Amino acid sequence: MTTAVIEWSGGVGAVVVPVLAPLGRDGLALTRPFGSDPRGAGSAGVAYIPRPLLVRWALEIVATCPEVGPVAVWPHGVAVEQTALALAVGGLLAAARPVGSVAPVVCAARPPIRRSRPTASYEVRAEVEGRRVDLAVWEVFPFARPTAVTGLPVGRAA
Repeated sequence: MTTAVIEWSGGVGAVVVPVLAPLGRDGLALTRPFGSDPRGAGSAGVAYIPRPLLVRWALEIVATCPEVGPVAVWPHGVAVEQTALALAVGGLLAAARPVGSVAPVVCAARPPIRRSRPTASYEVRAEVEGRRVDLAVWEVFPFARPTAVTGLPVGRAA
């Protein structure tokens, strides 16, 4: 693991950048592997996922498996170092949110999604091992679930 100083719209801070190995194909980088202790610091996990399913599965994983923490969508061709930094920014985003919030899904490049999917882009400047890295990190959000007049999600009984 490497330590980096990251400057972004949320402030400046030192973070641990996970060590990732090149995937060679589309996949997801998980802050921690499935089944790990969410309070502990572990090594990053990976999941090989076909490109058409990357974002959908990433959003499903953070919603149903909170122990993995933030997830980075990792399309083939995006550099290892950039994905590792995006995952570290995901950790900063998660730390800034209320306890119990769903972990963020991030990507070190424009994610492979339709333009109708809600996203946010953060300009990030990092100092990693004496090198300056400028990167746009994208966060992907789930579609808002429609609600009925009662305020309950459509399809759920009171």
